[in-house]
Amino acid sequence: EGKDSRVLLYCHAGCEFDDILQAIGLEAKDLFVADKGPGEQELRQRHPTVETDNASQLDLAALHRSALKKTTPEKIEELAISLGVSVNSLQELQVAWSEPDGCWLFPERDHQKRIIGLLKRFPDGSKRSISDGKRGLYIPTSFSVRKSEIIVVEGGSDTAAGLTLGWNVVGRASATDGVSQLIPLLKSAEGKVCVLGDNDPKRDGSWPGLRGAETAADDRNRARVTGHWDFRERHAA
Repeated sequence: EGKDSRVLLYCHAGCEFDDILQAIGLEAKDLFVADKGPGEQELRQRHPTVETDNASQLDLAALHRSALKKTTPEKIEELAISLGVSVNSLQELQVAWSEPDGCWLFPERDHQKRIIGLLKRFPDGSKRSISDGKRGLYIPTSFSVRKSEIIVVEGGSDTAAGLTLGWNVVGRASATDGVSQLIPLLKSAEGKVCVLGDNDPKRDGSWPGLRGAETAADDRNRARVTGHWDFRERHAA
C-alpha cells in the first residue's frame, strides 16, 4: 500500500502495468480503495493513461507506455509536418499521442534515461508539463556519449530538428532546466560537446537561450570531467 491508500504494483520480470492488471483480474480503479479528496472519484474510474496531470497518483513511465501503445503513425506524421522534422526523429524521442488530452507527450528523462517528467504539446503549439513531474532531458534512442561530437540543444522540438540533421544530440528541458541531469549523463563523454543556445534575445537586453547555454557549459566544466566543451550561438529559427 502506497500513499493515499492506493495499491502499488510492480513486476520484477518487467511486465507493464496493463499486463499486471490483466493477469490478476483487476482494473485500474480497483487500486484506489478510498476517496481522499475532490476529483479522486473521477481518477479511480479512469484507465491508466495520460489524461491526468497528477503524477503523484500514477506512474509517469506507465502512463507514457500506455499512450505510446495507442499512438498511430498518422499522429506522429502530423506533428512531424507541423515541426518540419522527420518522423524518425520523433520516434527516437518516443513521442506519444494522448487522445483524452488531445496532445502529444514528450518524455523527459534523468541521466539514467528513466522517465521523470512528461511535457504536453498541444496542436496550437502551447506546452504544459504534467504536475509533480521533474524537468529532465530529451534523450533519443540513438544518442551515444562515445561519439566524437555531442550537440546539446534546448527543447524537444530542437532535439528532433538535430536528429533530422543527423546530429548526435540531447536536449535540455529549457534554458534553465535539465543541467543537473546533463552533467552526470555526459560524465564519460569522450569527444567535443557543443552547447547551442536559442536565438531569443529580448528587448530588455536579456538573452535566456544564450545565458542558459553558457550556464550549462560552465557547470559542466566545473565538474572537471573528461571531454572538451565548446559553446556556439544558434541563429537558426
